[in-house]
Order: sequence, then structure tokens, then C-alpha cells
Amino acid sequence: MADLTKDAVRWWLRRILGALPEAEKKDMDDALFSLVIAQPEYRQADTLLCYCSTPIEPDTRRLIRHALNGGKRVALPRCTEQKGEMMFYRITSLDDLQTGRYSLLEPDPARCEPLSKIPDHSLCIVPGLGFDHAGYRIGQGGGYYDRFLLGYTGVSAGLCYEACLLPLLPHEPHDCRVDILLTEKRRFSAPLSI
Repeated sequence: MADLTKDAVRWWLRRILGALPEAEKKDMDDALFSLVIAQPEYRQADTLLCYCSTPIEPDTRRLIRHALNGGKRVALPRCTEQKGEMMFYRITSLDDLQTGRYSLLEPDPARCEPLSKIPDHSLCIVPGLGFDHAGYRIGQGGGYYDRFLLGYTGVSAGLCYEACLLPLLPHEPHDCRVDILLTEKRRFSAPLSI
């Protein structure tokens, strides 16, 4: 896969994700959820930075609800007017979201406060269509999370189905790796290894 372009890998991963049977995807989402909430990084974080998953991605809505019900601060990103930049807004419910740029659910700025400072004791769930064994990811191609992660001091984690976990993905010097990678079957920690 490392010799393919990122766009070719994105196309291939979207096909895999789009073809997952609904029952199988639900079982994998259940296993991933259980694994995430068992992690010390999740339990110790006072703030969860997350994204609202699309139908083909590993489900994050259940995790968002769990964090809110457990008293954690939860913040989701909103794309700013600056190309390639995003800002996290604190939410109190999934009802605080509206369809934003790229047809993704984002916090409604009329209902949500921006996080002026990201707490050190936070966990950021980073989206990706697929990840590799080193913790690099293939996202949607906007570079939003790579820019954010450059200055992020908390723990970053990727959620990935085993079918989308690859030995090596194409990456560039500006691409950021996640600290933790979780699949429906296992956890990898930095330095990530099999």
C-alpha cells in the first residue's frame, strides 16, 4: 500500500468500509466501544475530544454519550473559515450538532462554547479511514487533524477496524501518528508495534 497514492488508498478503504454488513459492523463497534472505555487514558481524561462518526466509520456516538453521562467535558471540532483549520467546541448533547462543512455533524456555535484552551488531561479520538502499524492514518484529505495534532499535548487515539489496519500507508513528513491505536480486537501503543 505504501507505493499507492493516498487517493487510491482512500478509494480502496471506502469500498471496504461501505461493504461491511450492518450486523458485523455493529459487533465490531460494540467491541471497540468496550475496549476504548477500558483504557486508562480514557478513564483518566477529564476531556474527550472526539468527532461525530459517519455511517461507515467506527461509531463514536455511543462513546460521546458515555463520556457525557460520566461527567467528562466533551468537545467536537468545527471547521473554521481558515482553510484547513478547526476549533473544538464543548457540547452537552448530540442535539448540539448541526450539519456543517463537508456534510459532517459539527457543534452549533450558537449553542456551544469554543474551548479556548485544550486541557492537558485530554484524550483526542482521531478519525481515519484506515491506519497502519506505525500509527499513521489515511483521513479524508483535508489535513485538519495533522495541523491540530502538531500542537496537541494530550493523548491521541485512532479507532480502526482490523480490515482497515494495514502494514504501511503512504505518509508525508507533516503527517502525525496517533499515540494509541484501537481495533475491535486489540490495542497498540506508541511506539506502535505488532
